[in-house]
Amino acid sequence: MNENKNTRSIDDEISLKELILKCKEIIIFIFARWYVIAFFSLVFCGYQYYSYLKIKSEYTAETRFIIEGQSGSGDGIGGLLGAIGMGKSNKTNPYKILEVGMSTNTLVELLNEKLDNGKGIGNLLIEEYFSTKEVEGEQMDEDYRFKDNMNIESLDEYGLSLIRKLKSKVWGNPNHGVAGLLTFELDNDSGIYSISAKTETEDLSLGMSKKMYSYVKGFFEEDVFLKQKQLGDILTAKSDSLELLRNSTVRRLANFENTNRSAVSFSLLSEKQILMAEIQAINSAYIEVIKNREMNDVRIKDIQPLFMAIDTPYKPLSVSNPSLFKFLITGLFLGVFLSVFILVIRKVYLDIMNN
Repeated sequence: MNENKNTRSIDDEISLKELILKCKEIIIFIFARWYVIAFFSLVFCGYQYYSYLKIKSEYTAETRFIIEGQSGSGDGIGGLLGAIGMGKSNKTNPYKILEVGMSTNTLVELLNEKLDNGKGIGNLLIEEYFSTKEVEGEQMDEDYRFKDNMNIESLDEYGLSLIRKLKSKVWGNPNHGVAGLLTFELDNDSGIYSISAKTETEDLSLGMSKKMYSYVKGFFEEDVFLKQKQLGDILTAKSDSLELLRNSTVRRLANFENTNRSAVSFSLLSEKQILMAEIQAINSAYIEVIKNREMNDVRIKDIQPLFMAIDTPYKPLSVSNPSLFKFLITGLFLGVFLSVFILVIRKVYLDIMNN
């Protein structure tokens, strides 16, 4: 019994000793071939440096704004915006602004916008990202460009497919972790919206961020309330017309009284009463129109959102460049790991063949 224990202990000591010696032998073998490690490290570092040079700088432009002026009155928002499905969905995203901003129609309007150099944003995006023979395995028309003031209905099949690709490129695919060129977000805690554009061109980033904000602002401050404002213009014109008619009738009555000051007859009294009745009727109509106009103005001011930019981008924009140090460290790590792995495999193979 004791002899078996002593034998097992000796075997264990021998096995541990052999393991230590084998590791030492492998380490010496690896260090003796340092040039292999250096070669692989240089190759991978060179590849990483080449990849670093191919990466283009990206310019980031961010517009931040808040929305004020909404009272949340039921008859206003519910009756006007609710009718078209854009009523206040919750306190942090009134009027579904994020959904409208990221819609296809908004994207088309953005693509139609022109920068200061006269080039359209849509065509600039095509030149930057889709002016190649093939994109994601699909053949592309290198010379295709959008016409001015294009719309969905006027596009052919290729144009529609390009719009879908542009939408995916601009907004990305958050579900798959793919970032887009443009982000439209809302900080629920502060209530601050942000429109951020990141492209390889400074002018394009600046233009996309500013033009998107301008369109969304104009849509909610002007377009949604266009009929209400048209009604206000009609009421104003009507009140002006009634005021002129009232003043004209008052002058007629004054002239009539001056002309027939001493004359008394039933026909003259009847004509005077008719003029006074006209003035009273016109006054009643004028007061009603003025009342409706003021109510319409108050309603618009009560429900119309007011966009207030609190941070706008300007040149020079911030540039995001990848870290060369990280690229080289990654290449060095891959080179050392792969070379050591190959040398260990080779050492084990040689030991097996020699035995």
